Amino acid sequence: MDESDSNFNGTAPPQHLLSDYIEMAYLIIVIILGTPLNIYILIKLFKKLQKSGSDAIKIGFLILKINLNISDLLILLLLAFGKLCWLATYEWKANELACKIFNFLSMLTLYISSNIVVCIALDRFRNVLSASKIRRKSNFVRIIVTVSWILALLWSIPQLYVWETVNVYPEWPGGWIQCSDIC
Repeated sequence: MDESDSNFNGTAPPQHLLSDYIEMAYLIIVIILGTPLNIYILIKLFKKLQKSGSDAIKIGFLILKINLNISDLLILLLLAFGKLCWLATYEWKANELACKIFNFLSMLTLYISSNIVVCIALDRFRNVLSASKIRRKSNFVRIIVTVSWILALLWSIPQLYVWETVNVYPEWPGGWIQCSDIC
């Protein structure tokens, strides 16, 4: 505690643990390595898509890989970075709107990641069952990916209503704000 906190006699906010520092170090490494590598791969995938011609199976698989890569980037930039910031401060430093938007985007990221994995499984299943019937200009992958993004957006909307900022320790000098779901 610093001098401004010397008159405080109540319960104090939690202090960092060794495991927090280990997790922060891990997240920093993952973000520093994962972000540029995912961006590099994303650029390569877009270049491959431009050169893919009219092979529907190849185009479909590239579209799925691009969307999976985007969801991985979102996980790194939203979830991993958000967790790193929270571990570093143990406090929500932004306003309530940012709390709602952050949690909406976090849930969107998780949903789209799962949805794209399901799309890949559906595409592989479709290709195995009817490889000889696949048309050259099939829109199947584009449709299921679009539906996946729409569903992820829709399923994430409740996050805009169930999160708020809460002063958990109002007696603590300056308070201790958390972004918390409504209890």
